[in-house]
Parts: sequence; C-alpha cells; structure tokens
Amino acid sequence: MKNLFLIPLFVLYSFFSRSQSDVNSDPGMFYTAEFCFGAGVGNVQIDNSVLDANYERTYGLKFLSAYEFSSGLAVGATAIYDYYSDSGFLLLGPDVRYFTSAADFSPFVSANFGYAISIGNENRVGGFYYYPSAGVKIDIDREVDLLLSLGYKRQRFTENFDITLTENGQERIVNKSGDYDLGFLTISVGVLF
Repeated sequence: MKNLFLIPLFVLYSFFSRSQSDVNSDPGMFYTAEFCFGAGVGNVQIDNSVLDANYERTYGLKFLSAYEFSSGLAVGATAIYDYYSDSGFLLLGPDVRYFTSAADFSPFVSANFGYAISIGNENRVGGFYYYPSAGVKIDIDREVDLLLSLGYKRQRFTENFDITLTENGQERIVNKSGDYDLGFLTISVGVLF
C-alpha cells in the first residue's frame, strides 16, 4: 500500500522539476499498441466473501489513441482485449498519462478505467475496471518509441450459474449469480507511434 503513495509523489516531483527544455515541442496525437500479461494477485472475492487465491492469468492487447499536450500530459481512449483461461473481456475507457520529459528516455505514469464487456461466455456480465501503471518510454527512432510498464488491474464482473437443489426427493434448478472482484499485476510491452 505504501507504494501506491509513491506514484503521486513521483508525478508531482517530475512535474515541478521539468525545465523548459524538457517540454515537448510538438504536441499532438499518438497511438500505442501493447502486449499485456497479467498474473493474479490477492484473493478472488465473490459477493464480498473471499473464495480462494487468485491463480488466474490474462493475456491481452491494448490499443490507445491519445492527444499529448506540450506539458507532457496526454488524454485519450483505450481498448484492451483480455483473454482469461475460459473467455475474454473487452475493456473500454478513458486513459490519462503523464510523460516526465520529451527526452529519449522518459518515465511515465498512466491510469485508465472503464467498463469491461464479456466476450465468449454468455453467463458473464461485464463490470467496472481500473488500471494504473508506471513505465518508461524509450526512443527507438524518430517515428517509434518502445513502451515498458508495470501496472495493477482491478476488474469486477458478474457470473450467472444454475444450481440443482434437491428437496423432498425432487430436484429443481435455481439460477444464481456471483459478483467477482479480481486483481492482477501486469507487465506490458509495446510501441508508441
């Protein structure tokens, strides 16, 4: 939890320590494409009860379209396809990030949040997610930069399922649902162009 407090301090320090020569001279649109891997952390929570340790892994692709202002602040929209062991989610939402300089090597922080739409599992209903991360942008050439980042993704969704109950020798099917809350430590590698 202490590490979460370091991110805002890092942003404030880098914002106030920027010199005029560090400010990006050509603000404008940029795009990213990243491969993401997520490893489950913490416990799986269902309806506010802890079920088990989170052993889930996710693999995905993240696309961002954003506008960077001369201050290093960038605002845009992101679409992430996340594949779980049995189905996927399409995560859609805004993205805000801050690049500490326009140099060839620039640390950055980002945060995106939004709604996750279930794909491939008709019993799942999507839910809210948030996804802060920190990383570095490394200049490869004038047109392309390499992005490396670590993040934490928290995702919620609802899953509907049927339970067969037996009362007085008679079986009946009852429809139930569970609200899931999962956390993932993520690593992303991609390009900015």
